Amino acid sequence: MPDSKITALPPFETPLAGTDLLPVSQDLGSSVFETRKISYDEIILELSEIFAGTSVDLFLENTASDIGGYKSLDPDVPAGVKVNDAVSVVAADTVINEYAAVADLFPFLATQVIHFHVHLAKTAGVKTVNVYTKIFHRTSGGTETLLGTSSIHTTIESSETEHDFDVAVTDTVFSSTDRIVLKVYANPAGAGSDPTIALYFQGDTNTRIGFNGAITTASDPASSTSVLLVQVFS
Repeated sequence: MPDSKITALPPFETPLAGTDLLPVSQDLGSSVFETRKISYDEIILELSEIFAGTSVDLFLENTASDIGGYKSLDPDVPAGVKVNDAVSVVAADTVINEYAAVADLFPFLATQVIHFHVHLAKTAGVKTVNVYTKIFHRTSGGTETLLGTSSIHTTIESSETEHDFDVAVTDTVFSSTDRIVLKVYANPAGAGSDPTIALYFQGDTNTRIGFNGAITTASDPASSTSVLLVQVFS
């Protein structure tokens, strides 16, 4: 499976957005080495095009995370048979389950839309049920900061059905002990008996969250301490 990697280029000594970073020519002893002028903006544009199509997936896995009460998010396709996490939805914002990746998976998450593909079914109850998901940044001390929330899916069928959620996130720096967390929630609606929601994963479901490759600058490119961060999934 793809792995996430980060390359942090050395600080630019004089990085000014829109200015030339390479000389027109360079004297190499007896000959002159001709080069093309490349601006900071061109570098950002070209690297964005190179990495725009790269991606990495984290699959929901039926193994316990080292965080108590959480299951795992794994970059490898899980070998286990299809299983489901099923809960009775008795109140708003009922947690179906929580899933955590290992620490030090990546040091930087660029602004993007994270895609969550999942199989769901309402397996019991008269009330209808809707589902949404949240993505969190979690520190080693257990502090969780919300990165983004998906829209709500209001039609959950009685048979297993595929659903796709999108969660917009912004640039976030991760330390070597931080990790990304996925939580899936459900709300009951209407009258009658409480519904039961089942979230299916492993087996042939390919239930997962997907990230895009991206690049960004860690600070203002006009600053002499700017670092170009290239997030590569290969």
